[in-house]
Amino acid sequence: MDDLPETLKPEDARELIATGPARVLDLRDEDEYAEGHVPAAERAGDLEASLEGVPEDEPLILICADGKRSGQAAEELRQKGRQVAHVDGGIDAWIGDGLPLQPHPDEEFEGPRKTMLY
Repeated sequence: MDDLPETLKPEDARELIATGPARVLDLRDEDEYAEGHVPAAERAGDLEASLEGVPEDEPLILICADGKRSGQAAEELRQKGRQVAHVDGGIDAWIGDGLPLQPHPDEEFEGPRKTMLY
């Protein structure tokens, strides 16, 4: 993967997540994460602990509520040599752009049902 830009628009982040090997880390608290999160995102309550065992060259995408916390964390990680970007505007911008969220596992599925053909 080529070098990540420092900041990604939500749609660009979605495309990268869908097509690339980037790991997505959500920096929001447990309750915010449970309300809905970017598909494939892992909750990273303790960012340093979440990065244990993650290869240094694995691209990272960080997201938070509004992009401020993830932007600061991304900058710190870049200074340590990590390839990392953050989502501009955070989950607020993601939702504002109408992009899908992965619901909490306890929520009922509200999408179309598959029909079985016999």
